[in-house]
Amino acid sequence: MKISPIIIVVILFLTGCSKGAGDLSGTWKMEGFMPMTVKYTDEHEEAMGIISEVSYEHDGKDIIVSYESGMAKGNNI
Repeated sequence: MKISPIIIVVILFLTGCSKGAGDLSGTWKMEGFMPMTVKYTDEHEEAMGIISEVSYEHDGKDIIVSYESGMAKGNNI
């Protein structure tokens, strides 16, 4: 069976796609001046009862969160 080069390129491209929140997924507790609980899912972030739509970009071990809605719309962290 011969594998088409196009199939190989598609497979390589798909392995580089976003994996959602990845290691960031779940509930995190922040302490300090303004303690709060933040929950990350594949499409949302929830903090202080406010749910914002987000997208994720993976850059090595870093996860960049881009806000698609809410007060932080257009910002990346």
